[in-house]
Amino acid sequence: MISSLYRIKREWTRFLPFLLFLWLNGFSLLANTDSSSLFTAIDRGDLETVKEFLIDNEINGYYGEKKITPLTYAIWQNQYKIVKLLVKMGADVNQLCQDKTPLIHCVQGNKIKLSNYLIRKGADINGLSNRGNNALIYAAYEGTIEMVTFLVRKGIDYNYKNNIGYTALDYANQFINIEVARYLRSISARSIATTYPDYLDGPHIFWMDDKNATAIYMKRDSVEDKTTLETKELVIRKSSYEFAGFAGDTSDYVVYKEKSRSPFMFTNVEEIFAVGDVHGGYKTLVKLLQNQGIIDSHLNWSWGKGHLIFLGDVFDRGEKVTECLWLIYKLERQAHSHGGAVHFIIGNHELMIITNILDDVSSKYTYMTQYLESEYSSFYSEQTEFGRWLRTKNSVIKVDDKLFIHGGISPDLLAEGMSIYSMNKCLWDYFSGNIDSTNFERISLLLDPIKGIYWYRGYFFEMEGYLVITEEEVDQTLELYDVSKIIVGHTNVKEIKPLYHNKIYATDIPFYEDGYELQGLLIKSKKYYRALLDGTLERIE
Repeated sequence: MISSLYRIKREWTRFLPFLLFLWLNGFSLLANTDSSSLFTAIDRGDLETVKEFLIDNEINGYYGEKKITPLTYAIWQNQYKIVKLLVKMGADVNQLCQDKTPLIHCVQGNKIKLSNYLIRKGADINGLSNRGNNALIYAAYEGTIEMVTFLVRKGIDYNYKNNIGYTALDYANQFINIEVARYLRSISARSIATTYPDYLDGPHIFWMDDKNATAIYMKRDSVEDKTTLETKELVIRKSSYEFAGFAGDTSDYVVYKEKSRSPFMFTNVEEIFAVGDVHGGYKTLVKLLQNQGIIDSHLNWSWGKGHLIFLGDVFDRGEKVTECLWLIYKLERQAHSHGGAVHFIIGNHELMIITNILDDVSSKYTYMTQYLESEYSSFYSEQTEFGRWLRTKNSVIKVDDKLFIHGGISPDLLAEGMSIYSMNKCLWDYFSGNIDSTNFERISLLLDPIKGIYWYRGYFFEMEGYLVITEEEVDQTLELYDVSKIIVGHTNVKEIKPLYHNKIYATDIPFYEDGYELQGLLIKSKKYYRALLDGTLERIE
């Protein structure tokens, strides 16, 4: 129930222009009194009144303030007899209304009987909307397998590419319509995925029980347009288990069976290196860490007792999320053995993956998992090594006098006065499914899609639901947690910079866009530096 808040937050803005239009127009299709009798007659299936209206009015005219044709309105109301009457009287079965053909309007309502009738009466099955989409693309988006199979039987071009090069199969994949995607692949429908090169993703470890696991790679063959699984059974009796990669992967991996919740309070730390949102940018991350001396040329820890902090959002957008996770997983153990530490703070995109909100997953992962008829989030369930590991991570940590968090502490959270332990405990409970009346309200506030710790942007600008935070509120937050700085990711900035007289540090550089390069925040001997991709440093304070 709580996870639905994120989807609402992400989805409602898509409909804002439409809702505004309806409000401005009184939510009425019948505002034009000259056409109200027509629409009322269609609603009631009143054939005679429709005939009378059209004696003196154009059958293919656009009526009402929304400019609706009689045929389109009859389709919307699923009035089969009215549709037949209108076609008999000369309604154009291919005339666009609201940028779509009559057939597309039928498809959006899953009206197969009406679709069949219009096709028999001359509707162009390959007719396009003004946006260049055919009826099958709409059917694949809606996920109606009956309509999809009907259109294919009627001869629609199922390999048609729209204005941005996407096919119906692409949309079925993107919107996780597994049954539709399976059917389209069964008839050899093509997709933009055929342009992807060969690639390998893995290993992903699925636990069968406390000793037996399966290592899985997803492998892409672009020539055959196939994605397959390659697997290997692992018997893990000791606390750690090393195995060689396979399926073309030459790396070695170590799996650690024992899992415990990560500490969240640290003192006497001499050096800190904080990295904002990585978003699957593996190669750039490796370059930054190597050039700054955090890891060596073999990707091993080389920073002694330093603390490396990832501020969340390792997931989504990029195509090397799995590689990022294995690197962090390995470095965490290596750093610990040298007296240092690696911290992986949960961000909103980790939250989204765990709760199966896949809006921002790279198309690579969407296509790979859809070919395997699975969901991407299943690779991070509690039955997987990564899933178990992620669920031990914190959402807030304190290192000496510095607080690290993905989004931030909103005034609403400040007023609640929750301790660092309490925040982390509530979120551990949430990820473990331990929600009851004692923690529901606090969890709801922590996960709030505007004011919660993963989503809050009030250090930077106001949003609906809150104003920009005041410096007094920032000071109150610092006092509550007994810190002098708060370091955050989540909100894009051109370069790492301090806010509120050096009390807040912003680290999220959108390096995946042109004109930006990934940076780290180095804190050493109470001095703050921008750590640049080329290995140089810029003093901030």
